[in-house]
Amino acid sequence: MLPLHLQPQSHVPLYIQLRDQLRALVHAGDLRPGDRIPASRELATMLGVHRTTVANAYAELESEGLIQGHVGRGTFIKGNGNGLKITPPAPPVLNGNGGIRWELLFADERGEEILSRLTANVPEDALSFVMARPAQEFFPIEELQTCVNAVLRREGADVLNLGPSDGYPPLKEALLEMLHHDGIAAKDENLLITDGCQQSFDLISKAFVRPGDSVIMENPTYPGAVAIFHGARARCLSVPMRTQAEPGTPLGLDLEALEATLDARLHAREERIPSLKQLDRSNLVIHIDSFAKVAFPGLRVGWIVAPAAAIERLRVVKQTTDLHTDQLAQATLAEFLRRGLFSKHVAKMRKVYTARLAALDEALRKHMPEGTRWTRPEGGMCLWLELPPGFDASELLIHVKERGVLFAPGRYFYVQAPLPNTLRLGFASLDEKQIARGVATLAELLKIEMRKRQRGVRRAERSRVALV
Repeated sequence: MLPLHLQPQSHVPLYIQLRDQLRALVHAGDLRPGDRIPASRELATMLGVHRTTVANAYAELESEGLIQGHVGRGTFIKGNGNGLKITPPAPPVLNGNGGIRWELLFADERGEEILSRLTANVPEDALSFVMARPAQEFFPIEELQTCVNAVLRREGADVLNLGPSDGYPPLKEALLEMLHHDGIAAKDENLLITDGCQQSFDLISKAFVRPGDSVIMENPTYPGAVAIFHGARARCLSVPMRTQAEPGTPLGLDLEALEATLDARLHAREERIPSLKQLDRSNLVIHIDSFAKVAFPGLRVGWIVAPAAAIERLRVVKQTTDLHTDQLAQATLAEFLRRGLFSKHVAKMRKVYTARLAALDEALRKHMPEGTRWTRPEGGMCLWLELPPGFDASELLIHVKERGVLFAPGRYFYVQAPLPNTLRLGFASLDEKQIARGVATLAELLKIEMRKRQRGVRRAERSRVALV
């Protein structure tokens, strides 16, 4: 019996857990060259999972050269090829070729693959609902080029030199004006320019989180933040979020409203949901934001708004990371803001994304089978969807991917107790026709899986009748 223990409540897909555990058994020498491992059907029965889960784990291990299947004989651990050497050499950090086994020197056992999966390159002919990514066909290239040229003519030598760690002063001035317009009272000492929200989370973690500290997070939440706090060895605690009240329970945070808050400038209506910082009367909230979602994710520029003492500490931490954010990018965005181009671009994109959200909602209503649930958000770039109970979005993705459609399984976004039947659809980077085609494909394959399940239930009922 193989010592395999899968955790259905984990945000890591079951086949990834199985793949990693089998790989670890090979590395440790518990599975040696020539050892036979159970057939996919047999192991699936032992673990209580779908056969596809085991088949996908085996497929990845075979592509790595660790196992090999033989028709009529079974699947065996390979002794050589592209796989790693099985017998641990001495000294332990060296392999048989005199090279270093780097995995033995890593500072921790972190195996976070979710961000890699969410940001992986997409085949050109695929329809990807994975990322919350702006529509690049609307990037204002000419306007940005004009701003770059103006900056280089006016202050090229300065912006190409080292700059202050807290940010390029004209950008800070422009952002403070924008924040005041948003109802956030901040001064220069309350603002730090960063390389985007991901770095902002990292700086906050380094400045405030110690190993063993508890961090309370929405569940589901942003996986980039989970990865950072797990890396800091924090104890992540989850606060459930619901989009509909259940009998006898209070209504939790609305996932779509929260996403609309994060992408507040893309709210479909002029009346925006206030951010926590706008509601903050005691200066308790650290507020982070960036240009990535609303404009240009390739220009890594974001910001943190916080009390002056916190900003000073974060500035010192940032100096040990990258000294300062790219000066040319900061200066270009400052010029973009100063000319009023940013507000015009946001107004334009709000209309584009509102139309795409409407197309997504219409396609879901038209094609999705009974039992599928979703809440239409008031804006943002994503929609959260629940498949009928008992379905696993990760398993469905395997079939959908073969038809050129991709989405993000909901388990990627959970801190604890993931719901396997959930998924996220990022619609901003797809036009209305692509959205309709992608949803139709998703719904078609979901209906096929539902019919398979119904046939299985009928066969089981006939078997029970026959036994009686």
